Amino acid sequence: MIIYDEHPIKKPFTGRVKYENLDACKHWVTHYGNYKYLKFLHEKSPDFQERLQAQREMGVALRKMHWWERHPNFNIETVKPQRYAIDSQWNGRRA
Repeated sequence: MIIYDEHPIKKPFTGRVKYENLDACKHWVTHYGNYKYLKFLHEKSPDFQERLQAQREMGVALRKMHWWERHPNFNIETVKPQRYAIDSQWNGRRA
């Protein structure tokens, strides 16, 4: 496990925060940053097991990003500046 646990949470969600009040954009940006880091590891790591694990976790990050995109408070225009900042941070990095 690099970032994400592959096993679903066993205990039920208690719901202390209302779903509609969650900041979908903030959570999406977090998972997008994780995705870019995992993509970097997948492409550049010399360790085969680490590359394989990063590839599995990239799927988790994408799934979570898609989940937040369906949230009523999500707005792609709000996350664009942060997305471009993350992209510029990771583009051209070498191991």
